[in-house]
Order: sequence, then structure tokens, then C-alpha cells
Amino acid sequence: MLAEKPAAAELAGGVRLLVRLAPQVVDLPLEIQKFDDPFLPWTRAVVQATSDKVCGYVFDLPAYLALGAAGAVALERGLALINADLTHVTILDGRFASVGYVNMCLPTAFAPDAATVANAALAGVFVRTGVPVLVAGKAAGEAAAGTLDADCTQAVIAGRRYSIISATDSAVSRGWDFRESLAQFVRAAGAGQA
Repeated sequence: MLAEKPAAAELAGGVRLLVRLAPQVVDLPLEIQKFDDPFLPWTRAVVQATSDKVCGYVFDLPAYLALGAAGAVALERGLALINADLTHVTILDGRFASVGYVNMCLPTAFAPDAATVANAALAGVFVRTGVPVLVAGKAAGEAAAGTLDADCTQAVIAGRRYSIISATDSAVSRGWDFRESLAQFVRAAGAGQA
């Protein structure tokens, strides 16, 4: 299932591109900063501006949890929003270093399509519970669905390489035009693949 979702979105959009969602209040657009809990409105705005141009989204767990419970709710609802369309892959980037975190990835919790683990030795445990994994670094191991590079700019899923761009890149406007600026940034990144 994990390999099929980005491949289907790739066919629809023609690019192998994922968007990294790592919100920080200081980097959010002005219109979003006015909210008490700004991460969910920002996530919705990013998905709205990019969903027709990308294959999926990589959620940065520590960035979302920086807002505490509000960030966890934004993460859960953002994942649910994207998972509802059944075409875009969702990856929870927690670089998990212990099997104790597998419960965060189950359908009763955040329910991403895949999670990142710190090393290949953990992949088997996650996979046995039904959670596909990407291993941070270069060596995926047999149980893993792929890899995520250390600086989160490339992912390999089922042998296919995907570029990852950040929704908070400095090239994206923080002003009232941020949705269009983000859409242009994603289009340019996709055109660079053609």
C-alpha cells in the first residue's frame, strides 16, 4: 500500500515530490500567526496549495509537538486530512530509536502511512505491527520500505527516489500571498525534475 500511494499521486501530478511539514511559529505566514493554535490552519493551507502538485507529505514530529497538546492535535488532524484522500502518502518523521514509539503510528493514534526509524534494526518490529518504515540514513535493511536521508531532502520508497522540499523554505513568502508563493515554489521544484 505504501508504494502504491506515491506512485498513484506521481502519475496524477507527474513528479516525485514530497513536502516536509515542520512548522515553527516564527516561520508561519502572517495570516496564520493570528491563530492561538496555528499549526492546523497552516497545515490545511499548505495541503490546499500543494496537493495537486506533490505525491505526499513528511510530518516532522518534534516540530508539531513543540506546541504541546495543540501541536499533537494539529498533527493528528493534518494526517487524517491527507489520509482521507487515499492518494497522498503520509510519513511521520520521528526518527524513532525505540520500539516504544510504535504505538504512535497505529490506526488508534496518528496513523501515518509510514514512520521513520533511527536504524534498520527497529524496522522489523514496526513492520510486524503493520507500520511500514523508512530508515534514516542509507542502509534500509530487508524489513524497511525505504530510506530517508539525514537532512530530509530525499526519500527512497520501494526503490523510487523522491525529492523533499520544505513548506517553510526561505523562498516561500510569509506575507498574505504565501499560498501562491508556496504553489509557485512547488511548481518550480517539480519542473526541475522534468
